Amino acid sequence: LKALSCQLAGKTIGVEAGTLFPQVIQLMGIPNPVIKTYDSNESVLEALREGEVDAAMMDNPTAQYWQTNASGIVFLIGKPINYGFGYGIAVNKNEPQLLNQINQAIQQYHNSADFKTQYNHYFLNFE
Repeated sequence: LKALSCQLAGKTIGVEAGTLFPQVIQLMGIPNPVIKTYDSNESVLEALREGEVDAAMMDNPTAQYWQTNASGIVFLIGKPINYGFGYGIAVNKNEPQLLNQINQAIQQYHNSADFKTQYNHYFLNFE
């Protein structure tokens, strides 16, 4: 992480607006970063392609997708940084049947071949 922070010192880093990435950049201790926010990851990548930013920060599955599909514009550097606890689903406390339906759907997906394929593609590198 320290080597990555040094690589990004003083660089302009593009992030999607409304994400935690500006705070992550600060927590990484990158010296003098210039953070530019954009409406979407696609806009961040366009800024990268146009040279408006030196680097982009986004979640690892998205970055992997764009590395594979962006015609050599995107290259991943460093290891993924685990931050936070993932996603949660909130339901109205007066609708417990909805929570049960969601849990059943998640369990059904978790037991499917699709889950194993997608897990191996997007998440195996986090282990």
